[in-house]
Amino acid sequence: MKASFYAPLTAALLLAVLFLAGCESVDRFTARHGWTEEKMLAMGWLGGRYIPAKTIYCYHTIGQPECFETIQPAERSRLIGYFDDGIAY
Repeated sequence: MKASFYAPLTAALLLAVLFLAGCESVDRFTARHGWTEEKMLAMGWLGGRYIPAKTIYCYHTIGQPECFETIQPAERSRLIGYFDDGIAY
């Protein structure tokens, strides 16, 4: 067969080996140095992520408390707890 046939095959094989070796070296580096998100946050390398809490209002019932994402004005006397960053009930 011609050499032009083997050139793309050789290039593809080399790229596959490089990609697989690259993944392995990243895993070895992480295992050796133990870099985790917690360590990077503690050292100040990463900024913290803000994950807003879901607004919830829970009302007393005969059984389990019922919780809603919005205020239930007619049930104000049954309110047993809420979490809402934006308002005070």
